[in-house]
Order: sequence, then structure tokens, then C-alpha cells
Amino acid sequence: MNIELVENLDAGVVGWENQFGEREGRFFLAPDGAVFYRSPFDARTWIVGDDVPQFRSAALAWNTYTASVRGQSENEQLKAIVTLRSALQNLRLLTEPESFWGQLLEQAENGQL
Repeated sequence: MNIELVENLDAGVVGWENQFGEREGRFFLAPDGAVFYRSPFDARTWIVGDDVPQFRSAALAWNTYTASVRGQSENEQLKAIVTLRSALQNLRLLTEPESFWGQLLEQAENGQL
């Protein structure tokens, strides 16, 4: 899973979840400036950032992680997870264990992403 960032906000969409070249979930801007995620396969709406810059920083950290683990040894993948965790903690996005970013991180740690 990769996050495709949108430069020019189109109907409030700031990004797309990209799975194998297909857009699936969308990241959208709320009236208060927060950013949310919604998957077509899940009824929940997840907060993914207090504002667009925080969301973009998290998305870039995620995309860097996904690019850095492809074809790497388990040891290198574990190092990338530590880097991702640090970035998300610095952005204050891991305060809730059931958060969107916390769920992605947990899946990465378990070798699912």
C-alpha cells in the first residue's frame, strides 16, 4: 500500500490509498482542517492528521518505509520499521493504539505490509 498525495485539492481529497496501481481509499480534508481516511471496504472513518502538513509528513514517512523495505533482508526491514515508528511518534500520531497509523505500523511489524 502506498499513499498518493494530491497537490491540488480536488473536492477536498488530499490523497489516495494506492493498492497495486489502483486507487482505493481516500484521504480527505474536513471543514476544521483535519485529514481523514475512508476505505470503500470499511465503514469506519479514521483521523490521519490534525492538518494537511502533519498528514503529508506521515504519508511521506510511510511511502519512504514501503520503498525502503522492498527486497531487503529482515534486519534491514526491522531498521526501516524503527525509523517509521520514530517519524510517526515525532508527529504525535501514535498516541492511540487503535489509530490509523498505529494499525499500519502494527501490520508492518507483523510482516503484513
